[in-house]
Amino acid sequence: YKLDDKTTLIVDAEYRNEKGNSFYRMFADGSYATGVRNPKALQLDFRKRFSGDDITTANTAANLYLTLDRQLSAQWSSHTNFTYLSSTANGLSGYLSMKPGNDSLIRYMSHTEYSNANAIDFQQNFNGDFNIGRMRNRLVAGIDIYSTSTKSSGSPGIAFDVISTANPGAAY
Repeated sequence: YKLDDKTTLIVDAEYRNEKGNSFYRMFADGSYATGVRNPKALQLDFRKRFSGDDITTANTAANLYLTLDRQLSAQWSSHTNFTYLSSTANGLSGYLSMKPGNDSLIRYMSHTEYSNANAIDFQQNFNGDFNIGRMRNRLVAGIDIYSTSTKSSGSPGIAFDVISTANPGAAY
């Protein structure tokens, strides 16, 4: 938005509200003794999920970004940024871990009762372009204030079963 001939305001906002399967992480034994140097060496069918559709997490995020630019004079300008970020999550998440030797998967589950993260960032810069005598000088002087808070409660990962990677069964 062009507020006047010397002032511009930019506003950007995002909102997301979703519920779905969480991202599944897998940890493998990549030690030199196993010979595993890439995912193909695990001899695992990555098209299989090894988990059900009932493991879901609800996520909400709201973000606001503001930028205010003002030309103070021919030599000086002001640049202000403000950012507010907020996110929440609750629900189940799972991850997989290969047993030593990479022939079996251990399935883990954790539950997040609530997780809330907020961040605020304020940045103010003054930009100068001026001469002292015949020498041109440029100066940027400013301040940046950042604050964040996180509150969460949940359970640690709990192993609930082991699946053979070579013969996982018909359900997988």
